[in-house]
Amino acid sequence: MSTLYEDYMSTGGCWKNGIIMKEIRSMNRNGKKGCRRWLTRKAMLPYFENDEKVVDAIILRKESDPQLLESECREHPECPGLRQYLTLVEDEETAEEAIEISDLFRAEATESSRSASEDSDSDSSPDKKKKKKKGGKDGKKSKNNKKDKKSKKGNRDNKSKRRSKNNGKKGKKGKKDDDEDEEKKVAKKLRAEAKKVLNGLSNKIKALNNRSSSLREALRDDLEKSAKKLTISRANLQNALDADQDLTKRGILHAQGMGDLVFSCCIQDDEISTATLKAKDAAEHAEHTLQLKKPKCAKEDK
Repeated sequence: MSTLYEDYMSTGGCWKNGIIMKEIRSMNRNGKKGCRRWLTRKAMLPYFENDEKVVDAIILRKESDPQLLESECREHPECPGLRQYLTLVEDEETAEEAIEISDLFRAEATESSRSASEDSDSDSSPDKKKKKKKGGKDGKKSKNNKKDKKSKKGNRDNKSKRRSKNNGKKGKKGKKDDDEDEEKKVAKKLRAEAKKVLNGLSNKIKALNNRSSSLREALRDDLEKSAKKLTISRANLQNALDADQDLTKRGILHAQGMGDLVFSCCIQDDEISTATLKAKDAAEHAEHTLQLKKPKCAKEDK
């Protein structure tokens, strides 16, 4: 609006004396964005649609290559038991096309000077009529008025020329300002994108820190529970050992008593076995004598 007002004042209110200048600019932009994160095997599954084969193939490739093993594999900084892998999560390509049209209103110096001269002529015509009616004194006044008008015309012409020059300079400055504005816009966009990326990374780092604290708390709870279980089991084992010692003593005494009984039983068994052997020998001898006596009895019957 300020440029339009200046042009309006420079042309003396006549828009016909102004010239419309248009500038058309076309811009093409191409960009790429990517994001890589340190993820565990479990965290990689949601990004690859829970496909375990793909995740295992990625991990195998990174661990089999020595360069990738050094650069893209590491232990978790806060939980050394976890293994992390640097994986590509997001990849984007952008293309933009823009057309800008800027209008500048300027006034030519020649046309403004002509308009000023026409205005001065219109102002001088009624003064000439007054000169004819009045005498010598009026003639002197008219001469003085002519000189004043000429000086005013010169001042107007000089002002119009200065304004036209200033307008030309402003037009050049306007182009430079447009270029600077475009550069500022691009810089602002880049800053905004960088801020977004930094904010996203900071949020992710905070989330990882929160996860690590939760992991620590969970590990502490598990360790405390396992320690309690170990102390209870140790006490139970000690009690069992104490009870086993008493039982072993009792068992030893009982075994000694049973040993004496077994020894006495063995002696009795030996005596019984000898008696049975003697009885068997007597029975066999009796059978043998009976067999010898049978044929004699048969002969007597005949």
